[in-house]
Amino acid sequence: QYNGIGSIGKPFGRNRALVADGLHKKAEPGKMGELYVAGSQITPGYWKNPGRNKKSFVDLKHNGKKNRFYRTGDLTIVDPDGDYLFCGRLDEQVQIDGVRVEIGEIEHHARMFLKGVNVAAIAVEGIHQTLEIHLFIESPSVNKNELKKYLEEINK
Repeated sequence: QYNGIGSIGKPFGRNRALVADGLHKKAEPGKMGELYVAGSQITPGYWKNPGRNKKSFVDLKHNGKKNRFYRTGDLTIVDPDGDYLFCGRLDEQVQIDGVRVEIGEIEHHARMFLKGVNVAAIAVEGIHQTLEIHLFIESPSVNKNELKKYLEEINK
């Protein structure tokens, strides 16, 4: 365990994973770094988005073979048994009900709807140990129901 968080497991089948430092080099055992994954589950890339592909994918040698790895953005450590432990995120992405959510996107769309009013979104653990997004709005007069409806519509 790491800070009370259990293992997220090990790669299985022909899948590969490694923990890398900021220079795309395999991190020393027990050192925290970004989780990179490779294997048949990896997409060829983001559609019509070469900039994002360049940031998200890297070709590395692993166990003597060249592999295309996806940079997950997850901070992990490998324990002595080879299990990967989740330690956090490199970005402001959170997972809610199995769906990855960008906090910054919520803030962006809320600001657009509110015509530039300052907002801040944070992920908070709810009463059922699930994450909820709380949105703080710097305005006394906001129609919360209309904002919620707008945010739900753009998510579809």
